[in-house]
Amino acid sequence: GFYNQEEVVAQADSTPTVMLSGTFEGSSVNWVLDSEGCLTISGYGAVPFLEDPPWAKENVLILVIEEGIFDISERAFESYGHLIDIYFPSSLQRIGAGAFRGCRSLDNIHFSEGLTQIGDHAFGTIQITGDIVLPNSLTEIGPGCFASSRLNSISIPGSVKKTNRTMFESATIDGLVVLN
Repeated sequence: GFYNQEEVVAQADSTPTVMLSGTFEGSSVNWVLDSEGCLTISGYGAVPFLEDPPWAKENVLILVIEEGIFDISERAFESYGHLIDIYFPSSLQRIGAGAFRGCRSLDNIHFSEGLTQIGDHAFGTIQITGDIVLPNSLTEIGPGCFASSRLNSISIPGSVKKTNRTMFESATIDGLVVLN
């Protein structure tokens, strides 16, 4: 087939462009949302909950938390219904209660060693097609962490010392729950 010149140029120049960027007020944590729906958070500190974020939730497809971020606050990314992939750094120590509750389009969550605590209902009512492998550094999983969720499979390390019987309350797990 023949391509007109404009189509060829558009295909060659497919680098994402910055759509929005800023710094969370009173912090040294920065954010950038690009044209492909990737929200990248960098700097040093905690990601706060924003009642009215400067971006539209439905525009965020990929979330990349970079090294230097050590905490994700309660409800920070609650109900981001179009979020597909999440990447966590090794500097992340805590994910707050309800932080990702209601994210119903997830393919993958990429955890890194360093995470020690996942809060109550942090991943409640999510749907995820990929396998969840929790890091060996994890010691605490809050009540209802995966409550009312649909999971493919999950691997929980032996390092987890504190959890609750409601961790999977009303959840559907298609595959295996592996305790290492």
